Amino acid sequence: MAVVGFAMIGVFMALVMSKKVTPLVAFITVPLVFAIAAGYGSDVGGYIVESLQDLAPVVALLTFAILYFSIMIDAGLFDPIIRKVLSVTGNDPMKIVVGTAVLALAVSLDGDGASTALIVVGAFLPLYKRLGIRPIHLVCVLTLAIMSTNLTPWGGPVTRVAVALNVDPQQIFIKMLPIMAVMVISTLAVAFFLGMRERRRLN
Repeated sequence: MAVVGFAMIGVFMALVMSKKVTPLVAFITVPLVFAIAAGYGSDVGGYIVESLQDLAPVVALLTFAILYFSIMIDAGLFDPIIRKVLSVTGNDPMKIVVGTAVLALAVSLDGDGASTALIVVGAFLPLYKRLGIRPIHLVCVLTLAIMSTNLTPWGGPVTRVAVALNVDPQQIFIKMLPIMAVMVISTLAVAFFLGMRERRRLN
């Protein structure tokens, strides 16, 4: 089953990245084909019904979180944080990279990596380009921050694991808190290191 699962993921990625099919079509057809090939074709209907029953609460939670934080973003919830971070960073590359990490850590608490990327990149990318800071550092710090704080109970990773293990998402979240703290500190440390390197390079 593990070999079939990894093969299915490989075929799915190859089809999507080569643009042979759209992701939606691949999500439907690839698992179905592999299930039939593995001899589980007659059980697919039961699997679908069982999965829908298990995932319905998760989908409801994710939908609410995405809609809620989208409204909050449109209402300017994070604007004061953005203005404060930008006012502190100034034109210092080290402060800018660390400020990128701080803003990304704060915004990614909504559990949605896409909205975090839109906000952080929109706020900092023009500054990076104007000062000559390499944008790869923005991507690195942003990714580390999303990985650090995207483990909230309403985030995608925790809810998917909770469904797979049939446990309460809050139980996983509480166990992950010490690890999240270490990841946040590590993200800030990496941002400081990259910022100091950019400061020396630009000077």
